[in-house]
Amino acid sequence: MKLYQLDQIPNPLSDLMVIRRDLLASTFTSARDARFLFKTQQEGLQAAFSGTSGKDRERRIRMLSALQPSWWNPNEHWMGFCTMLRADMVSNLTDEDA
Repeated sequence: MKLYQLDQIPNPLSDLMVIRRDLLASTFTSARDARFLFKTQQEGLQAAFSGTSGKDRERRIRMLSALQPSWWNPNEHWMGFCTMLRADMVSNLTDEDA
C-alpha cells in the first residue's frame, strides 16, 4: 500500500475515545462507580474497564461518551490527516518524480 492510499483503510481512530479528564469525578459520583473512577485515575480507562461488564460497562461507556470534547471527531481528523499527507507528498515532488 502506498501512503497516498491511507484513506482506503478503515479509520484507526474510530475506536479512540478522547475524554475530558477534569469532568470524570463530577460524572462518576455514585458509590458503585468509586472503584472504577479510582482505577481510571490511577491506571487508565483500559484497566478500569477490565473489571467491568454487562450493563455497567454499557452505562459507563455512555457516560464517558458525554465527556468527549466538542473538537473530537475521529473521522474528520483521519480524513484531514490523509489530505495533509497527500498535499505534503505533492509539494515535495521533484521534477524527477513527476
